[in-house]
Amino acid sequence: MKKLLFILAILAGACIRAGAQDIITMKDGSEIEAQVLEVNLNDVRYKKYSNLDGPVYTESKRNIQTIQYNNGEIDSFTQFQSRNAGFLLQREIPDGIAAGMQFREYVDKYRPSQYSRLEPEYYTPFTMSLASYVIPGLGQCLCGETVRGICIGAATMGSIACAAGFGDFSDETGAILGIAAFGLWIWNIYDANRVAKIKNMYINDTQSRHKASVSVGPMSLKINF
Repeated sequence: MKKLLFILAILAGACIRAGAQDIITMKDGSEIEAQVLEVNLNDVRYKKYSNLDGPVYTESKRNIQTIQYNNGEIDSFTQFQSRNAGFLLQREIPDGIAAGMQFREYVDKYRPSQYSRLEPEYYTPFTMSLASYVIPGLGQCLCGETVRGICIGAATMGSIACAAGFGDFSDETGAILGIAAFGLWIWNIYDANRVAKIKNMYINDTQSRHKASVSVGPMSLKINF
């Protein structure tokens, strides 16, 4: 009788343990059996239930659909919002985004109007605009788009040179070339700002898909991969 009770106790404990995991459902449909440790403003920290003594993982809320806790409660992140210092971020990662893409491959997937100062600013939009204000194309080059920057800079400087060189032939010609040069210079400043915002969003989106942190004693060492 004692052996039977002992066996039943073990089975009951196993059943309790089996049903104690939290289920994280990702937006791509995959599920993670986990033990959720923290639900923060922008991310969720958890351990894989199959390895509770293993590393602590961090996942952006943008990639998570729902979390079903072991007590039956469910958190939904279908309209994830992050608020900080009066700024609101509500933006989904565009489809088809992957690490290692060229700027031309993802530029049309983003709208600069969706950019928020909550984004990590690897390239500061204002600084890039200021750089292209001083030297046309410089902001684009500083964002890593060297060819784009050189082409824009050459076109802008060329139009300015044409306006200055051919303006003497006709007041009308000089005015037209001057307006064109000024318009291209303004567009160059705007483009530097746009490139910086899009690249910030892209880098943030690709890095948020692959984040993990390993706890080492009282410290937490974060490793991105």
